[in-house]
Amino acid sequence: MTNILTDQRKLYIFLLLLLFINFKYAQFAVRIWVSNGFYVDPRGLHEGGGIGSSFFQNPNDFGGALNSVLGMSFYLIFYDTRKLFNWIKMQWFHLISVLTFPLAILATSSRGAALALGVAFLGVWYKSKRKMIGLVLLIVVAVGYIALIPEDNWARFQRMGTEQDNTSQNRLELWRAGVRMANEFPLTGVGPGNYMYVNQNHYNLKLEHVQHNVFVQAMSELGYPGLILFIVMIIGCFMNHKKVRQILNQNKMNNSFLYGLSSGLDICLIGFIANGFFVTVLYYPFFWMILILSASLLTIVKNTADKLEDTEHY
Repeated sequence: MTNILTDQRKLYIFLLLLLFINFKYAQFAVRIWVSNGFYVDPRGLHEGGGIGSSFFQNPNDFGGALNSVLGMSFYLIFYDTRKLFNWIKMQWFHLISVLTFPLAILATSSRGAALALGVAFLGVWYKSKRKMIGLVLLIVVAVGYIALIPEDNWARFQRMGTEQDNTSQNRLELWRAGVRMANEFPLTGVGPGNYMYVNQNHYNLKLEHVQHNVFVQAMSELGYPGLILFIVMIIGCFMNHKKVRQILNQNKMNNSFLYGLSSGLDICLIGFIANGFFVTVLYYPFFWMILILSASLLTIVKNTADKLEDTEHY
């Protein structure tokens, strides 16, 4: 994909396709939530009416998917000036997406996804130049968001991390098992998809669950080299985005779309990392889509800057 997405037009088409696909699922989840009287079972929308198959049926993974694209939609509200069919402003699509994605995450009743959503918006606030106004808006949105959470779901949030929260205690046990595997097989791990097998057949752990942590997943199944490589790729993406902004500023390239996309991808990474502490999505497309966009974005900006320099020399 990084060899295909070599110009801004191709990158834009790929980006819109990715956002449209996620919006399609998000609006459907919101419609189910509304039809249920703005209520969702604490176990998620897949109870009593599914929202899809594969990872979209798992509320935690579905929330992770939306947190991994929310940042792009948010920044493109301000930086995407294109029109669809020469009359529909794409900014309206991005605005509707930004309103829909958080509601869909609310509809999943996933605590990890809701927490990651909050962390992502904190990232937006940190990047903002108008921090006082942003803080006020952040508080208002947070209060309104919490008010929409049903009482039985809110009770789960209040128990989060306590000894009464069986889910949290089980996940701590799963994480400890993953660290044990990494320590016993530091170079290779136990192999992709072998975590549950080792847990049940060698550690005699009765929990029939995966790691519920993308970093524990990497270290337990791929060893410490896999974990290190994964972290290096994440850091590399952040460095790519920073370099994109530097090149655009140094060459005085007035391209708001590329600049906004670099900031949006930062927030997508923050959302993915925060959500990744509660889901097992290393082999899902979430991070790899961000990686593709990050690498292609830097390549396009470098090529554009090189052409600009050649023109000036000529």
